[in-house]
Amino acid sequence: MMNLTSRHLAPTLGALLPYQSTDPEKNVIWLKDGSVVQTLSLIPKNIMSSTEDELQLLRMGLSSVLNQLPENAVVQFLLIREKTNEGSDQGAARYRHVHASNTVEAASAFNARENIFHSKMDQMNEMWKEGQLLQTKIFVSLRMPAPEKPNSFGALGSLSYLAFNRKSPKTKFKSGTQLLGELKTVTEALKLGFDSVGFEVDYTNQKEQLEIIFKFLNPERGQHGIPDQFEEKTKTDFSEAVALTDLIEEKSGRALGRTKIRIGSLKTLPETSSPGLMTAFSTKSESFMLVSTILVLSQVKERERLSRKQRMASGLATGNQVRNLQAETQLHDIEDTLSAMLGSGEKLFASSFHVIAFDDGNSSGAFQNLIDTAERIGSGCQWFEETVGAYPVFFGIMPFAPTFITRPKRILSTQMSDFLPVYGVGPGHVDAAILFETPYQSNLGFSFFEKSPCGNAIVIGSTGSGKSTLACGMILGESAGTKADPPATFVIDVGNSFRRTMLYLGGSTLDLSPESGIIINPFDLEPGATRPDPEKVKFLTAIFDEILADTGNLSKLERALLEGEILEFYRLNSSRTLSRFRDHLEKCKQPELTKLSKLLTLWCKPHPYGLLFDGETNVDLKSNYLHFELRGCQRHPDLLRLCMLVVMDLIWRQLKNRFPLPSRVYIDETRTVIRPSTDGRTNLSARWVEDFFRQIRKFAGAVISLSQNAKDYKTEDIGDGIFANAPNRFILRQRGDEKTLKEDLKLNDKEISDVFGLMQVRGAFSEFFLHSESMKTVLVYRPTPLELWLSTTHPADSKLLEDTQLAHPEWDLPKLMDYLAKNYPQGAEGPSLVQETTEVAS
Repeated sequence: MMNLTSRHLAPTLGALLPYQSTDPEKNVIWLKDGSVVQTLSLIPKNIMSSTEDELQLLRMGLSSVLNQLPENAVVQFLLIREKTNEGSDQGAARYRHVHASNTVEAASAFNARENIFHSKMDQMNEMWKEGQLLQTKIFVSLRMPAPEKPNSFGALGSLSYLAFNRKSPKTKFKSGTQLLGELKTVTEALKLGFDSVGFEVDYTNQKEQLEIIFKFLNPERGQHGIPDQFEEKTKTDFSEAVALTDLIEEKSGRALGRTKIRIGSLKTLPETSSPGLMTAFSTKSESFMLVSTILVLSQVKERERLSRKQRMASGLATGNQVRNLQAETQLHDIEDTLSAMLGSGEKLFASSFHVIAFDDGNSSGAFQNLIDTAERIGSGCQWFEETVGAYPVFFGIMPFAPTFITRPKRILSTQMSDFLPVYGVGPGHVDAAILFETPYQSNLGFSFFEKSPCGNAIVIGSTGSGKSTLACGMILGESAGTKADPPATFVIDVGNSFRRTMLYLGGSTLDLSPESGIIINPFDLEPGATRPDPEKVKFLTAIFDEILADTGNLSKLERALLEGEILEFYRLNSSRTLSRFRDHLEKCKQPELTKLSKLLTLWCKPHPYGLLFDGETNVDLKSNYLHFELRGCQRHPDLLRLCMLVVMDLIWRQLKNRFPLPSRVYIDETRTVIRPSTDGRTNLSARWVEDFFRQIRKFAGAVISLSQNAKDYKTEDIGDGIFANAPNRFILRQRGDEKTLKEDLKLNDKEISDVFGLMQVRGAFSEFFLHSESMKTVLVYRPTPLELWLSTTHPADSKLLEDTQLAHPEWDLPKLMDYLAKNYPQGAEGPSLVQETTEVAS
């Protein structure tokens, strides 16, 4: 190693760093040896639920990507696992961006949407404060070197890159334009290669690179962001601009200021490898960096070197003397390597692996835990902590500056693909309408429509698994904040699971039962209309077809006569109700219509069913949040069928009137709506639900259906219509139905294992398996205290809510929810803060 105290070397850290300058326009970093670096950002690949076949395909794809790299290219894979905060959390940032708007809403004493948003941010802030949220970032930096061969196996001192400046007179220099052209070509090929394997990849924003480098070299200062004018200074003297902290040599390693740098290096590779070996690093709860640097060796020279070693090993293994078993093993390994290079077209790389952690004295045992994790990636794998060698290694792991390799290992491309640190869970969808958590303790944004033209979904889970809470969380998540035109939401409920959520958002709740006092007039027209359009006429005919026919089907003559009289009824009457239409039919001369008028009497006042549909509408049906409660009519199949027809007409008209604004339809306990009728008649409700799944996307809408089992969605009336048009599947805890999950939802054995391993802690979180077109993974829904109390149906919670309402009848719903959320943040059975809050209030 070179003597660092020599008077000929500048004592500053900046003089030793490899960075020369930045070029924001071309998005590259120039290094002191004349080389240039460009960086790609990779969204971590989630392989939690991948099968062995899928992993093998991934291995082949990554191996192909590596084989495309040109000789002498140096590539650095940088995995950063870090604790997040309000400013750095990518998933939360996407959620904030979606739900923030410059639109100024009318000032009011209470704004439900803002309350929901702030409750989510309060929850995030608490978790950030406790260090409970992390994220994984992955960068791939490609360096196009100067014409000299990179120094990988010779003098590996920390300043070896400076030797590149000593060029021989015969060296042919490459101009900066040539280097940039080569770099652009190779980087674009690398990007396309990762795209073809299914990675989300893009060019890295240079500001993010500067922030990472600054934080790496200034651990304490980096917590407060980069200083003013830093970006401008890096354009001319990058190393001096970034080196604001002293590098201190200690007996046990190195430190930057008061922060110790602990570096672990790979000593021996495991005996075997398998796809996705490095996934374990994405599950860690510590902040660290994993650096893997790859040099593409000269394949001709490597084959010549291996051929020489092959001849030597062959002589030792087959000579007349006692057989050399070690030589036989070496010969076998060399022959396998040559066969892979010559027969399979694999390339040989030199690679190094280092794990880096910054120790501020508060993370006792964390670094050793990382080393233990690293050694568990395969049998025979050994890592160690750098002490004496920490200095040269430190300069070899500079972010986005792969200048040389320390402690290199030769490895073929297939095995190299297994060791690439490209796994984990990213921040999720860009249009993060809803915010979930991952099992890797990170935030993930979700959108029903991202990467899919259809946003329909099914939610299944055994009773008590949290279906309603999750669905209410989706409604509240999409509605939160000040974003203009959030989706209108229409809920068909059985049991009032969504009632509080919809009322809190300022919606209307309609109890479709004769006793409720609600009246919905099926003859209502759109505002300003005086005549029914053809769709309205067909809707009314379908109603009479349902309630007047013995088997649900009127004769062609009866239907034709009815349609004519409906049009005549609208022409002659300004006030239109079922009773008035019955009177209109009684005056008709055709005996068929007179007969139908008598049957219609059963649906007019004072008969029970007439209490719901005969009269002028007395509820607001124009709200963007409409809640239809069906429990009061589901015991009566004929009433349920009519209610569903009326609800169908209301929702379809709202969807079409709102288009192109978005809408959502939630159907709770779908099984009770689509199951075969007990009276043997065709269930029009089932066909209506299937029609929604088939056509709602044309009106910027999505339907989300809830039931307990996957097999609930298969009936004689609709078959596989729902499954075929529901790309998003939210699967909570299951207690059976493995056959339907495998055969109809097409889950593989690993995914089914994940489903039956889901966990739930009441009042805290519920795990679910998301199976969509862009995600197949286990996720976590963690409701805020406000979201919990708006959605809970747990008996103990319902009892506490009822008792609190009786004790404070003067409180409105927002005040009631605010009280319960503050005093019982985990529900009635969780820890109570009521005494502490009461004392503060007093």
